[in-house]
Amino acid sequence: MDQFDGKVAVITGAGSGFGREFALKGAALGMKLVLADVDVKGLAETVEMTRGLGAEALGVPTNVADAAQVDALARTTIDSYGAVHLLFNNAGVGTGGFVWESSANDWAWVFGVNVMGVANGVRAFTPLMLAQQEPAHIVNTASVAGLLSAPGMGVYNASKHAERARPEGLRNDDPLTASQRMAGKQLTKAVESGKLSAKQVAELTFDAVRERRFYVLTHPKILASVQLRFDDITQRRNPTDPLSLKPEVKG
Repeated sequence: MDQFDGKVAVITGAGSGFGREFALKGAALGMKLVLADVDVKGLAETVEMTRGLGAEALGVPTNVADAAQVDALARTTIDSYGAVHLLFNNAGVGTGGFVWESSANDWAWVFGVNVMGVANGVRAFTPLMLAQQEPAHIVNTASVAGLLSAPGMGVYNASKHAERARPEGLRNDDPLTASQRMAGKQLTKAVESGKLSAKQVAELTFDAVRERRFYVLTHPKILASVQLRFDDITQRRNPTDPLSLKPEVKG
């Protein structure tokens, strides 16, 4: 897919971060937008920002973990624009800490969004794309956790090898443990060390769609850690801490 003007993009997790930047990039390229998020306020802000760039944009509050809501998102897209050409399965959430300290709610929330959210998007939209017989593309946001298993992020890592707002019914009553607090700090360091903005990631992603590249690796330097993991597997070694190659994060 190398033509974007006038085409239709559906973006989940559009209320902030990568999702918002994907929307702004799509708007700048003349795309019609269907934007989804559980964060109603953030979603409304993104809709207004894209309309300010002259784009046709529709906001649809959606919990991607709910198959019926994703089906409704697909129907709304077709009813509104008659087609869908670019789908960003971008909504994602995460928890940290020792895996045995993660609650049943943690697992249900993270897997519901990160795994079933992607599955629901692919299931609901791919048949529509195929029936159109037009160029189309799906982008699934995985993060580097789709390639590595950083310590202290067991639930998130598991979900990525297969929305920021956690539903009320899946929240934990207990305070964060020491390991969960540590994981949060480590995640903040990892994000800050990347030195790549959401806008830059959006540019790289649209370039990859245009060039039909399957993998979009926004931080190529992480491949050394990925190779280390693969070497551990092929040589049947115990897992090496992937952050051993990134002391600025581990420290």
